[in-house]
Amino acid sequence: MRLLIILVAAVSTGCIGSQVYNPSMMVPGQDLEPGQARIHLSGGPAPLSHVDDQTTFSNPDFDVESGEPLPGSYAFIGDAALQIGLQNNHTLTIRGWLELAMPANRWGMAVSDLYWFVHDERDGGFNFGIQPTFAVVGDQYSAQGWGAQIAGVARYRHSETLGIYGGIGPLYGRMPQLPLNYVNQAEQLGIDNPQPDGWGVGLHLGAEYEFMSRLTGRVDVNFITQRDNYYREVRFIPCFTLGVGFSLF
Repeated sequence: MRLLIILVAAVSTGCIGSQVYNPSMMVPGQDLEPGQARIHLSGGPAPLSHVDDQTTFSNPDFDVESGEPLPGSYAFIGDAALQIGLQNNHTLTIRGWLELAMPANRWGMAVSDLYWFVHDERDGGFNFGIQPTFAVVGDQYSAQGWGAQIAGVARYRHSETLGIYGGIGPLYGRMPQLPLNYVNQAEQLGIDNPQPDGWGVGLHLGAEYEFMSRLTGRVDVNFITQRDNYYREVRFIPCFTLGVGFSLF
C-alpha cells in the first residue's frame, strides 16, 4: 500500500520533496498454516507521493530550492516482510521498506490483514477475499504521513507450487499539515488552497512460485492511478517488485 501515501511529507528545512510507498499486495501463493511464518525480501521501483522538487543548492545547515517540480515519479526500494498464518484463510503481513539511495532518506512501514471469504483449498480452486492495509511513511527526520487501502482480492491456486492473484481497491494518503516550505512553494507556483492529501485506485497482479521446499519466488505488478491534491494533477504510475521468500517453520 499499499500502501500508500498520495501527497508529500517534508520538514520545513529539508530537501525531501515527497514520500515513497510500496503498493505491492504480496498475497501468498499458497496458504500459510496457523503459526507458520515466512520472510520475504524484495525490491523494485516504487511510486512517489508526487513529483520531487528541484534543489539547486544544499549544505548541512540549509537548502535553497527552485520550487520547480521534477518529472520523476519513482524511487527504488528494498523491502523486508514477515507473513504469519493466523488461520488457513487468514494471513497477517508486516513489512518495511527503505529507499535505495545515498543517503537513504525515505522509508515506510505497513500492516496488511488478508482474509478469504471464499476459500477453496483444492488445486485449481479460486479464493476471494479482502485485504485492508495501513501504512506510515517518513524521511530521515521523522514519520511524515500515513496512508490506507482496502482491496478486494481473488487468487487462483494453479498447483501446489504456483498461485496467481489479482486485486483492486481505493487508496488514500495524508500528512498532518503542509510544511512551511510547501506553503511557500504553493505561493510561488500560484496554487490556491493547497491540500495535504490525495487519493487513488490500485490494480494489482502477482504470482508466487515454490522453487523448492520452503523457498519461493514472487512478482507483484501494480498499476496506480493517483490524484495529487497539492499539484491538482492525476498521474498513472505502473510499478513492480521482485523477491524471494523463506518459510521459517
